[in-house]
Amino acid sequence: MRKVALFLLIGLLMLAACGGGSDESGGAQSQGDTGDTSSGSSAATSDLLAIDPDSIAMVTTLAGSGEQGSDDGVGAAATFTQPVDVRIGPDGNIYAISFRGRRIVRITPEGEVTTLAFSEGTGDKDGPAGEAQFGNSRSLAVAEDGTIYFADWENKKLKKLTPDGVISTFAESGFLEQTIMDADGSILATGGSNREYVMRITPDGEISAAIGNKGVAGVTDGDVKAAKFSNLSGIAMDAAGNTYLTQGISLRQKAGDQVIRMVDPAGNASSIAGQRFQEGYEDGSGPDAKFKFPVALAAAPDGTLFVADSLNNCIRRISPGPDFEVTTVAGACGEDGSLMDGDGQTARFKNPQGIVLTEDGTLFVADSLNNAIRKITFQ
Repeated sequence: MRKVALFLLIGLLMLAACGGGSDESGGAQSQGDTGDTSSGSSAATSDLLAIDPDSIAMVTTLAGSGEQGSDDGVGAAATFTQPVDVRIGPDGNIYAISFRGRRIVRITPEGEVTTLAFSEGTGDKDGPAGEAQFGNSRSLAVAEDGTIYFADWENKKLKKLTPDGVISTFAESGFLEQTIMDADGSILATGGSNREYVMRITPDGEISAAIGNKGVAGVTDGDVKAAKFSNLSGIAMDAAGNTYLTQGISLRQKAGDQVIRMVDPAGNASSIAGQRFQEGYEDGSGPDAKFKFPVALAAAPDGTLFVADSLNNCIRRISPGPDFEVTTVAGACGEDGSLMDGDGQTARFKNPQGIVLTEDGTLFVADSLNNAIRKITFQ
């Protein structure tokens, strides 16, 4: 067994852009770290440890048994119904949201699950978490003060759950896929009728386009002002201010261009991995690799990406450029999924929909059709 090989990344925060809002080129800006130290962080902290690409992934189940339900408990005693997103809060706990389960939970590093909000049926009612109602929800982001923002698909709204347990409507956002916190307290979210742009939602609830243009869908690289996007889902940023996006959705419907896009701080959009409209499984350099509905990703400070390749039932790694080499971290890509722990080659996933990277180099995965939260460490 190889040893854990981790090393400090120094000085990357010096590259992060300053300021809120969109920059002149239309790219999302970042000015540092917020409470959500995950794929949802706007810029990863400089003390986050990098993962040796030669290390071995070990997969365990943090919480969930594979059975559907809404039970609190520790480890396998807890149950979920289609968990689809996971984030790390400022308190170091894991936060997860279930789609059809309509439930938001807190999970300790030891695997103890506590329900924070649960809507037994679909509805749209603000108020205390025990009385509020919301619909099937896609994603969440956790602010530095512990406020949880979540995308209520059924009601086409971004809602928030305060630390004292009150749910309210934050913005009339339309359909949202993934949501992350930016450094100024704004939320960046992939959305639009064709998931064609990244919107910025300010702390006041104002919505504007950060990347792409509302109502204009396509797949075109170049200056981000003219670049086109569609079927956007996953979003993450590295310490240098690069924004990464996945073009694939597979929750209620299947649609996607099967590529990973990058927008650099200068506002240049490029396709770094995957073959447009060619779903499948293949490792290799970015342009040669294939994905099957990549729906979420997490970014390390150096630009290493971890991708939830949903309908391949596996987790992929993309190394930093220029080659953007794609490898398989865990799971058997292209095979039927199951709830199996073990090393990367032995472990199995079933439609992973959310992924988060912690400061110590641990990955957590919302393994949706296994109804479990999985943990990946590297040795």
